[in-house]
Amino acid sequence: MRGDCSLLQRENFGGPCDATFSECCLGSASLNSTTPVNDIDECALHRGHICGQICVNTIGSYRCECNPGFTLHSDGSTCIEDEPDRCESYNPCQQRCVEDENGISCACNQGYALQADGINCQDIDECASGSANCPQGQGCYNQEGSYRCRACPPGSEVDPATRVCRTVPQCTRGFSYNTATGSCQDTDECAADLDTCTERQRCENTVGSFVCRRILGCGTGYSMVEETQTCRDIDECALGTHNCPNGYECLNIEGSFRCRQPACQRGTRFSGATGRCEPINCPRGREADSLGMCVDIDECKQSGVCLSTERCINTYGSYRCIRDTSCPVGHQVNPLTKACEDIDECTRGVHTCESDQECVNTAGSFGCTCGAGYRRDSQGNCEDINECSYGNICPYNGVCENTPGSYKCNCNAGTEQKGSSCVDIDECKDRNRCEHSCVNVVGSYECTCRPGYKLNPDKRTCSDIDECQSYSLRGRVCGGACINTPGSYMCTCPNGWRTLGGGRSCQDIDECAEGTYRCTAPESICFNTRGSYKCPQVTCPPGFVRTPMGSRRNSVRCKRTSFTCQRGDVECLTAPISLSYNFLSFPSNIKIPTDLFAMSGPLTSQKQFAWDLKVIDARPLKSGVMAVNRGYFDLKVENSAQAVVSLNYRIQGPQDVELELTMQITDLRSRYTGTAVSKIFLYVTGDSVV
Repeated sequence: MRGDCSLLQRENFGGPCDATFSECCLGSASLNSTTPVNDIDECALHRGHICGQICVNTIGSYRCECNPGFTLHSDGSTCIEDEPDRCESYNPCQQRCVEDENGISCACNQGYALQADGINCQDIDECASGSANCPQGQGCYNQEGSYRCRACPPGSEVDPATRVCRTVPQCTRGFSYNTATGSCQDTDECAADLDTCTERQRCENTVGSFVCRRILGCGTGYSMVEETQTCRDIDECALGTHNCPNGYECLNIEGSFRCRQPACQRGTRFSGATGRCEPINCPRGREADSLGMCVDIDECKQSGVCLSTERCINTYGSYRCIRDTSCPVGHQVNPLTKACEDIDECTRGVHTCESDQECVNTAGSFGCTCGAGYRRDSQGNCEDINECSYGNICPYNGVCENTPGSYKCNCNAGTEQKGSSCVDIDECKDRNRCEHSCVNVVGSYECTCRPGYKLNPDKRTCSDIDECQSYSLRGRVCGGACINTPGSYMCTCPNGWRTLGGGRSCQDIDECAEGTYRCTAPESICFNTRGSYKCPQVTCPPGFVRTPMGSRRNSVRCKRTSFTCQRGDVECLTAPISLSYNFLSFPSNIKIPTDLFAMSGPLTSQKQFAWDLKVIDARPLKSGVMAVNRGYFDLKVENSAQAVVSLNYRIQGPQDVELELTMQITDLRSRYTGTAVSKIFLYVTGDSVV
């Protein structure tokens, strides 16, 4: 048998046969315990025949190396002696000496540039040349052979052109420094929400400041003070904007004005035509009174008008002197005194005044006068005086209404009369007028609602805004479930999730990492899924041992304990070279197409690969969910030694899917064929949580 070993020592059987031949013919020492049991050690099998100097075995192949002073030839096995290094014998360079086919030349380290003499090196100022790449907001500082980026000190900023720190000028109040222009520019306090205007004012930006202007006007008779934005009464009399007739006196009042006729001296009367007090020329026997009317002169009150034997009787515009034996008209003789006395026609009821007139007794007669607010017409009847026709007698925000014998001023809606003015009614004093908040405006009011509520059509009551429903068209309000609350909303997460950040997003709880899982079955492992976890059982077949899970806890491998098989042991001969269990979890709404899993073999021209993908099991976990088939997946083979499993269509969840990817390896020299199997378990969840 040993003679046969000498004859067969140079043969290459491949597969587990080479290992068996090596153990049988070369002794057990030829097998390295640290080398994978399925690897062929070509260096040991063909010692001194495949490499010129040093042979290094690799998994699935080998490589040739050379001793110091030699270089590996392009054929991959022959070593060629190196030529002597001329830089060692002559090196004029300041930093690095480079030898090539043209001789030797000098080069500089990174951050330096070769000077014109071709020998010395000079530092490159990356900051000045613009080649530095500093993060946003950091300045560039040059240093020998490199540069450094750091934040600018207080009072300075990064120059966008040179990328170095420069001093920032201090701007006055209302201005800010513009880094682009390098100058101070006006700050728009209105746009930056830095103003102090109220809700009834409008902010207008000015150079270096801002002003608050009223949104609502001041109304008739008032003007706005630009500096304080308050309403001030307009003095129409002082400005000459009144419409008083010629000669009338203008009296300013709050929000309006009055036209008053001037008082004339006795004996004169105001003339609307001339606008002056004109003398009154009364007929003989009459004189002007304080009202400017020509009234009768009672000559009998003057002494010596009649003789002592006569009695003076006054008449309109004149008088009469009669003897005492007879009484004048409207008089009668007193039986006791035998003197003439006046007859009171008003008391006796013998007057001729109308029912709406008042009787006034006079000496020897009587008169009929009209009540206040009335005047006598040309027929002697009393007619109502329309005071509203005399001009602006009511406040600017009121309406004059004539009444019998008088008038009244009706204030506009939303105002009430106080004294001679109409003032705004603050409807907001009635706390039951608005459900939430009331804002008083001139002549009216407005109801507003608290955040999270909207005003109802009645303009008084408020109703809750259902944010979960109202904002659904813009996307999901919550990562989990949205629950509307009065004036707001809250987000909740389903079991297996916890709220994240501001409470709107949900984060999956990794029960496996936190140790809250319960996997009790033998040889089961914990694998985290979206909102839960799985406890798959990984049982390696005979002849395999399970390796520990990796840090990502998504893969378990079953390692073959031996590649030596007994003659006729079909199970051993057909067992895979490698067996792995791989676990993936993703939601139904995953972006497709997407790559799920990749598997690769050693890239060498001496091996040939064949790939196969099968769906072993598909189990929907809810009624109505359609099970997947092979058409959902695509197997893409790249450079023959690598295959990628990708998903073509979205999978309805929840659903558990088991795939099996097989890689068949054929050694072209030995014709040995082996397989590597990767079992892929997909745990597809629903898309109810984002």
